[in-house]
Amino acid sequence: MKTIQYAVAVMVMSLLAGVPAYAADDVSEAVSQHEALAAQYEVKAAEQDAVIAEHSSMKKEYEDQFWKIKKASKPDKVVDMDKHCTAIVQNAMALRNEFLDFAKWHQMRAAELQGR
Repeated sequence: MKTIQYAVAVMVMSLLAGVPAYAADDVSEAVSQHEALAAQYEVKAAEQDAVIAEHSSMKKEYEDQFWKIKKASKPDKVVDMDKHCTAIVQNAMALRNEFLDFAKWHQMRAAELQGR
């Protein structure tokens, strides 16, 4: 009974101190999990980079194809495509930044667990 009370007390104290309560065996596992998650988020960020590049070039190609006279106002279909691609690029950039933030957080947690 005292062992359970002691374990609970250690967990509570570590939570209050902001230090995770890991057993020595669990640290390497937790580190590898954080590093794996960071890598997954970096891959997802790279996928968003591909979406950004795709829609940026799509927007330019569409303008080049259908907006021949640059002094004239853009045709409606070019304006619609601009809105479409711009919204996708903005959303993909925001999502990419979120993924990179998640990756950075997991890398930080892994480093903390290793005492860095």
